[in-house]
Amino acid sequence: MRPRPILAFEGLMLGTLALSWLHFALTWTRQVMSLATITRQPVAFLGATIAITAVLFIVLTLLVSRRRSRVAAAVLIVLFAFSVPTFVRTFTKGAAMGYTMLAELQIIGHLIAYVLLFLPSSRAWFRRDDEKPDLRATFS
Repeated sequence: MRPRPILAFEGLMLGTLALSWLHFALTWTRQVMSLATITRQPVAFLGATIAITAVLFIVLTLLVSRRRSRVAAAVLIVLFAFSVPTFVRTFTKGAAMGYTMLAELQIIGHLIAYVLLFLPSSRAWFRRDDEKPDLRATFS
């Protein structure tokens, strides 16, 4: 059985994904217009980027929360660490597409979710302590 922090991790991660979809929906036109200067197919590029990112995010989250993958957890944390400077730069410019509250909620949600992975019950779950037999009780 998965411990509560792992269940909360999964919920927070999927919740932040929903927030990012809301952010994309609210800023779609502005993002397409800004990409139009870079690529000929801004809608296709943005759609593919959103789809690939969402699939990667969901797969990594489920690998962590259902398969106890430490590697997937490390990848998520590293990706988060790489995104923080971009968020800080955007936030300090005050140009987070006009929806800074959504971005702030996403960052806070990610931070809380990643902290949950380091709680003692989560670490024991990753080590599979719940599956190890108690040999002392068996042979005493």
